Amino acid sequence: MKFRAQGWLAGLAGVFLVGCGGGGGGGGDDDTTVDGSVTTTDGGGNQPDAYVMPPNSKMIRLIEAQYSIPAGQEFYQCTRLDAAEQLDILKLIPVAPNGTHHTVFATDPSKGTVGTSRSDCGAIGLDWKPLFASGVGSPALTMPPGVSLRIASGNQMVLNLHLYNASGATITGTAALDAVVSTDPSTLEPAGVPFVGPPPAGQFRIPSNVMMTDRCKVSRDTQFFAVFPHMHQKGRHIKIWAETGGGQQVVWDKDYDFNDQSFGSFTPIQLTTGDTIHVACEWDPSAANVALGDSSDQEMCFAISYVYPPVATQGPFCTCSIPGLGC
Repeated sequence: MKFRAQGWLAGLAGVFLVGCGGGGGGGGDDDTTVDGSVTTTDGGGNQPDAYVMPPNSKMIRLIEAQYSIPAGQEFYQCTRLDAAEQLDILKLIPVAPNGTHHTVFATDPSKGTVGTSRSDCGAIGLDWKPLFASGVGSPALTMPPGVSLRIASGNQMVLNLHLYNASGATITGTAALDAVVSTDPSTLEPAGVPFVGPPPAGQFRIPSNVMMTDRCKVSRDTQFFAVFPHMHQKGRHIKIWAETGGGQQVVWDKDYDFNDQSFGSFTPIQLTTGDTIHVACEWDPSAANVALGDSSDQEMCFAISYVYPPVATQGPFCTCSIPGLGC
């Protein structure tokens, strides 16, 4: 994924994230019942999850984009929409049909032209504020009670699609994000989304032992409540943990499946200033010397983390791989 490089980061070739799967995509399908509950499916349309709408909330289609991918092509497409009012998001449900390699949802303070375009769209903007990312099979994300992903009135929302068609025929579809939003945000605290891991840039290559680690030192007291692990096709295992004065708390320790990119929510972990979130990745032996980058033929190692209140990052990154981006 490419981004608008600025200053000393101009040498970085890429940034961030999420599920890059060719072919099959997921979709979040919701049915609102008479009692106000919503039955949602995960990103792959599986395992229904009964979700009771909180008081003072409503379901909306936050943003959507139609796409058409010619046979054998891969590209990024951005759809931009200015928020007409403050939005406090309590739950996000990805709708990702076939051809959706991954989805990034963010706000862009620089504001591009409202509408859908490929001309001003790379993987992510350095100045974007990421709010959500999803890949193949990703489920919905629900905030803890009293927490929201907040978008101020007038902010520009960006739905960034990485589209990929490995087939011999054109693929068309409509990707979207549905959301449960609060109609009374007066008591809600906003969350933040730091990307913990080495930036996917050309100067980072997987060593001969095919293992890498990184960490983020949090800049303030915060609570860590969800994580989206992300690697690419040669990824084999990823472990994520919080390091506090009380020791380690492991939140993810699983073999990685490129075609089933789930993520985890957990009881919020209290972090104090200077505590750390760690990520450790292991790849197939054939990944030795492969560069980190935005292509599905390159690799990534990210713990895309959800905390409240937000911690300091530069762009989306909080990493000790580069001085000044978290340590």
